[in-house]
Parts: sequence; structure tokens; C-alpha cells
Amino acid sequence: MDVALKEPLAITWKDELLQLISKQSLRVPIPIILGALVIALMASDAIAPIYWISWIFLEIIAVTIRRFSFPLLAQSAKLTVDHRLWIMVLITLFNSVAHGLSLFFFPSLTEIERAVHSLILLLACVGSVVTTNGYRPMLIAYLSPILLPLIVLWAVSPQIENAGWAERAMSVLLALFSLVLFSHARDIFRLFRESFDIRSQQVELNSQLEEALNVAESANRAKTSFLASASHDLRQPIHAASLFSAALKRRPLDDQTKEIANQLDHSIETMVLQLDTLLDISKLDAGVFKVTETDINICSLVQRIHRDLLELSREKSLGFDVICKEQIVIRTDTQLLERVLRNLIGNAIKYTDTGNITITVGQVNGECKVSIAD
Repeated sequence: MDVALKEPLAITWKDELLQLISKQSLRVPIPIILGALVIALMASDAIAPIYWISWIFLEIIAVTIRRFSFPLLAQSAKLTVDHRLWIMVLITLFNSVAHGLSLFFFPSLTEIERAVHSLILLLACVGSVVTTNGYRPMLIAYLSPILLPLIVLWAVSPQIENAGWAERAMSVLLALFSLVLFSHARDIFRLFRESFDIRSQQVELNSQLEEALNVAESANRAKTSFLASASHDLRQPIHAASLFSAALKRRPLDDQTKEIANQLDHSIETMVLQLDTLLDISKLDAGVFKVTETDINICSLVQRIHRDLLELSREKSLGFDVICKEQIVIRTDTQLLERVLRNLIGNAIKYTDTGNITITVGQVNGECKVSIAD
């Protein structure tokens, strides 16, 4: 579990960027080749076949290299992550140059065909913002060989006799569009880095929490071991004290000494009860406590506890009543339930100075309810 938590921390944002770019490269080939076919089809009327066919083959080679090399670079362990990223940048530059070579057809196209040509290239540029995750070196490598010549060509407008403000405006718009692309790319890359940092911090926090949990569990095991050992070791001297107390009470004593002996015996019984509770807690923590369920009459159990503790309430001049209008049978561990009830009722008597203590037993929505009110 520790390995699973800490392993992602060893991955840098560059490693994750490689993986993302590799996945995006799988979606590139078909749109790029389709766009290249449209450009070649438009140029086929004015350009010799050797040129546009050669360009199509170059495009296919460039796209194929990108398609298969990026996943290999993302998984490679022989090169550093920086070297792999720069190789991807160079491959991206080669792809972009291949796309940009289509601009040699630009002067031979009609105005409508130039617009369509430009639109196809701009769509490829927009897609590059996503496929590069806004990584600036790779984005510059892709956009520069396409957008810069395209802006210049629209500004110059070769072989257009009536070129005017529309062509110049197109050049300016392309320049502004380039700035917008870089702005969006910056935001995309920033979001990617922030997302990576947040997830890395979360993994680090999970690792710290796991370590703290291990420490807490170790301390809990030590506490459980101590409770079990201490409660077991203390039983023998307390048992001996109870024997001595019982022997003392059988001897002829004056009234004052007899009262002291009774209080001593009561204190020993209380200590035995607390030790039993302590031992039960240690058993529960250790997962070795065995619960034995039996059918019991809850009213009879409460009434028996009431009789045992009635003298304590009288010593404090407290009212002590039990209200149980019907006999209710439940299935539970008798000893555990009795211990819980004795502790609750004993605390009610111990911490109530004046007034009444009422134990009410009844059924609410088909469930047994025991209420202790002081």
C-alpha cells in the first residue's frame, strides 16, 4: 500500500505531459490526412502532379512518424524525460514544416481556395493547442512554420492584381488569432500544472495519513497489550485483598471497624468491576472478545440491578424507581448488557446529589428502549 501511494510522487509533470501528448497523438493522423487531401485536390488543377503527390507522401510520412514515435518515447526508459520531450518537439517541427510546405501552392489557388486552405491550416493549429497541452516549445515548433508564412502570404497576396484592404485585414486577423492561440495555450498549460500539483499534494497527504495511521495502530496495539497485561496482573493482589476483607468481616468487630470493613469490601468490589471492564476493552480492541447471545427478560435484569443498587441510592437520599409496564424479551449478551446498565445507573447515582433517578423500559417502533433519567 505504501508503494502505491508513494509511486506517483516520483512522476514529474514532464512525465505526465509525455503521456498526455502521446495519447493525443493517436487522434491526429486521420484529420490531418483528410485536410491534406482537400488541399492537394484544390492544387491539382494548377500544380504539376509530381509536386502535390510528393507533398501528400511527405505528409503521410510525417504523420506516421508522429503516430508511432510518440507512444514509444512516452514509454522509453533509456532517455531522460527532457531528451524525450525535445525529440517530440523536433518531430512536431517536422510535421509542421510538412504542413507548411502546402503554402507553396498558395499563390496558384483562387481566392476561395486560399480561404479554404487557410481554414484547414488554422484548424490544425487550433488542434495543436490541445494535442500539445499548451506546452510552449512544442506549440511554437508547430505554429511558427505555418502561421508566420501564412500571415506574410496574405499580406503580400501574390498573383492577386486587385489585392486590397481585405487581404491586409486577413493578415492582421491571422496575427491576432495567433496571439489568442498562445494565450489559450498558456491557460491550458497552467491548468495542467495546477492539476498535477494538486494531485501530487493529495498523494503526499495520503502518504502522511497512512504513516500516521500506522503509528496510531501501533500505539493502539501497545495500549491493548498493556491493558491486558495490567488487568491480568492486578487480579491476583485484588483477589487476595478480597479474601482478607472477607476474613476480616467474619471476626468479631466493633461497629466502627465493621463499617470500615464494609467500605473496604465495597471498594474492592468496585475495583474488580472496573478491572473486568478494562479487560473487556482490551479484548474488544484485540478482537478476541466472544459475544454470547441469549434470550433474556430485560425487565427482570433491570429490576435485579435496581435491587443491587438500591442501598446506594438510599445512602444519598435519592428517589430510585423502575417503570416497566410489559415484559420484554431481547436477544443479547447478558453480561455485557448488565455491565453497561450497571455503569450507567451507577454513574447516575454517583453524580446525582438530590432528586430522583428513574429507569424506564419500553418499546418504541418495535425496538426495546431503556431510559435512565436523573
